[in-house]
This record gives sequence, C-alpha cells and structure tokens, in this order.
Amino acid sequence: MCRLAAYLGPEIHLGRFILEPEHNLQVQAWGPREMEEARMNADGFGFGWYRNGQPGKYVNTCPMWSDINLDSLCGSLSSGACLANVRSATPGQAVSLDNTQPFISDRFMYLHNGFIKQFGEKVKSNFHASLSPAVQAGIQGNTDSEYLFALFRQELAAAGSDPVEALGGLLAALPSLLDGATALVNLVICDGHRLLACRRAFNNGNCPSLYFTDRHPDFPDAVLIASERLSMPDAWEAVGENSTLLIARGKPVEYPAL
Repeated sequence: MCRLAAYLGPEIHLGRFILEPEHNLQVQAWGPREMEEARMNADGFGFGWYRNGQPGKYVNTCPMWSDINLDSLCGSLSSGACLANVRSATPGQAVSLDNTQPFISDRFMYLHNGFIKQFGEKVKSNFHASLSPAVQAGIQGNTDSEYLFALFRQELAAAGSDPVEALGGLLAALPSLLDGATALVNLVICDGHRLLACRRAFNNGNCPSLYFTDRHPDFPDAVLIASERLSMPDAWEAVGENSTLLIARGKPVEYPAL
C-alpha cells in the first residue's frame, strides 16, 4: 500500500501541494489515517511534474521525512501538474529506485495505490503471457504497480493514445489476468493536461480510500486527488467505489461504469 496525491491547476511551487497542507504526504508517511494494510509509508517516495509539456521526476528510497533535499527542491520547482506518493513496499517487491513511483513513459505519468496478492507466485506469469515483448522491455522493476502500468501502455497503443479508453481496456483485462487473486487498484494517470483516476477492487478486496476536491480555498481553480484529504476535510468528496474520474481544466467527470 501507498499514499498518493495529484494536483492539476495554475502553476504553483510544489511545496504548496506536497509539504504545506496540514495532512500532507510527509505526515502520511509516518501517520496515515485510512490505511488498512500497513501502518507507515517509509519505503521511499517520489514526485513528478511537468515543464513545457515534458514530465520530470524525483524519487528516493529513504523515508520522505529524512530527505534533506526535499525542502529545497519543493521550493524551487513549480508546475501546473504534479503527482506524488509515499511508499509502503509489498513483501517481495524490493525497496529500490526502479520500484519507486511515479513511473513515466512519453508524456504519461502514473501512480498506483494498492496491491495484487500472490503477484509473484500466481499472477505475474499471466502478465508476461499477455504483454508484448516491446512493452515488457520497458519494465525496469518488479512491482505489481509497474506491471499494471505496462498493461496500460499496451492498451494505450491499441487505443490510439486515448487514456480513457486505455484505462477501460486495462480494467476489462484484469479479471482474467488475476485468476481469482485479490487486487486493490487505485490509479492516477496524467498527461500534463488531464488527470485520470480510478478506485477499484477485485475479487473480494476493499477499495482503498480516494478523494478529490475542486473547491479547496487554498488551491483556487485547481483540482486535487488524494488517498487521504490533505486539509479542510469538508472541501473533499470521495471518489465512488469502482468508478473512474476524468479531470481536465474544468469540472471533474465521473464514469461509474468504466
């Protein structure tokens, strides 16, 4: 399990989003409120941003609270689109830079909060059978999260680069790949102009928490997504269980059936 957050709106210094809110991700690294599968998120962290339409990222395997570079980076970098997460590593999925999100491919940036049970023992081979050699060649780590991103990349190519259709293809393909294994699949995908988020669980899993706000007074004209509400709880709404949320530069649109 992990905790994630995303921002889309006017350009801001990343520290306003990542570090300044009362219940920010650094706090969620040691004191999450709504995690059911772990107690802390101390196995690394990362954040990504867009500049001139191109994504960049910073990842570290140390706990977020111990990185002496973080304040300086977040005070220097600014963007209108940002994704960030703190990690609680699933057993068997090593703490390493390759396994630390966000993941990036071309203009797309990606986060996953959740897990696939028995991934290494039962499910991973199904992904290998389903993914093309070209897509598999882009996998650098060994996490279920990155294999889900690989499946998204494959569906994206088939969908003509439409991320909504690609996410729909991923969700449609998962039941057969899981072969009955429980999976929690909260995803956030960004192309610099849009955010796409889903809150899903398969095979008797409970959907992890996920919220959004487009009326937060500290972030005017912006939309935020977070595993846990960063501040001012009344400003946030829960993303519906087993639904998908598309956010452009405007009102979020929910797709319950996707």
